[in-house]
Amino acid sequence: MDNIFNKWGNFYYILLPGFGILKSFDLKNFDVYWNNYNLNNLFIDHNGILIAKDWNMNRVYYRKNSEK
Repeated sequence: MDNIFNKWGNFYYILLPGFGILKSFDLKNFDVYWNNYNLNNLFIDHNGILIAKDWNMNRVYYRKNSEK
């Protein structure tokens, strides 16, 4: 596990390996953003695209983030 914490716009995205991604505005209240137990590594590019690798590094998942 290399990267699990990212910020895009006003939101934080926290990857919980084996569960998925949580989203938070204030790091006190969290919402489930993406429930996917295969995710292990999380990045967000300059356009807000969430990019996550799986545990075996064989698959890459992309998810468009429409909020800033």
